Amino acid sequence: NLLPDEGLGGERSTGAGKFQSICIQEDNLPMPDSYSYFMNLSLVSPKDQQEMNQANFYRLIRRGGRRTAKDGQLKLTNMIQEGAVFEQELEGRLIDISPQANNSYLRNGKAFSIPLHKNFETLWNTNNIN
Repeated sequence: NLLPDEGLGGERSTGAGKFQSICIQEDNLPMPDSYSYFMNLSLVSPKDQQEMNQANFYRLIRRGGRRTAKDGQLKLTNMIQEGAVFEQELEGRLIDISPQANNSYLRNGKAFSIPLHKNFETLWNTNNIN
């Protein structure tokens, strides 16, 4: 029920294109052997340096920092924005942004990715994107 209101990125709709409903449909994607890259559809916080090293195209965004009535200001964290391209599918992690580091406030940094066909690299090389 949250998906029409919040969208994939977790930000509320501005009302300029509200989802009326969501239809979940199973799709049979080919085996991952035919894929060379993955693109995340969600904000991601890599679980370690090895996952971060898989990033080819990405932008960072700072999230958190809002003030709560009970616990004060939440910690800030850097996350990788939606649409980043990785060499392997990432797992990501949950980030503790609570002021007391007691896991009372967690930000979802788990990866929600889709595979990109191996021909994506041809487009990448053709346009000289670095």
